Amino acid sequence: MTTTTTLLDCESLGSALDSLARLFNCTCARLERFLADPSLQATYVENFSTLPSFDDYLYEEVVRHFGTPAMPARVCWFHCTRITAGTNFSEGILPLGAALPRLKELLLDIVQEPKSRELVRQVLNNNGGYAFHFREKTSNDVHAGPYAILVRDVAFHAKALGQHDYLCIPEIIEDLCSEVKALANIDLTEHYRAALRPAIVKFTSAVMSSARRHIATALCYVWAGVHNNGMPDGNSVWCFDGENVTVPARDILEIQYLKENSSI
Repeated sequence: MTTTTTLLDCESLGSALDSLARLFNCTCARLERFLADPSLQATYVENFSTLPSFDDYLYEEVVRHFGTPAMPARVCWFHCTRITAGTNFSEGILPLGAALPRLKELLLDIVQEPKSRELVRQVLNNNGGYAFHFREKTSNDVHAGPYAILVRDVAFHAKALGQHDYLCIPEIIEDLCSEVKALANIDLTEHYRAALRPAIVKFTSAVMSSARRHIATALCYVWAGVHNNGMPDGNSVWCFDGENVTVPARDILEIQYLKENSSI
């Protein structure tokens, strides 16, 4: 029977490897050496038609070698966004519906040029309708989030991994810009990007029924880092969906402001 123990933290390859080694009760060196073995991938490529997905395969191979891991009590997540300097998330990370009133004020305040400001006001007052996504996102709680990623490095390779680049521009702001573009052929994307700083909010959540999936994703991240010069791959992607529930401020560990085009 497995027991709960430590935090699973994929802030870096080092922290992920350390977390996994604790869960599998082995040294970092032993686990890294095992994941570096080229026969793991060779066997999968040769027999992939009869094997499960690579993340499940890798998890099962590690279990076969090191034994069943302990389950982490909590998992670290990374919420990627752009915010104004000084934002402290004192109310936690809010789902979209709860954040929208203040967000609308901010999006309007950022634009000072009269014509563009009036266009933004028109979009906000009408709840969009000139393009598709803004109205859909703000009217349907299925899009409320808040969202986050398990592996921090995924944020810096988002497009290559088929993910939205939230550090470049949050989806809801991109959707607003699409509305203004459809309405008047004015693109405010760079205006909003210049006014807001990229940031990652690190928080934790309790582990529920998907602990195995978290561990499998972390293993894939370390495996990819070993074989791809530190680059995460598609199996390194696993996301948090708050399902319209606020992430409490007490669960936030750190707000990391970034430089543009930086992985720091």
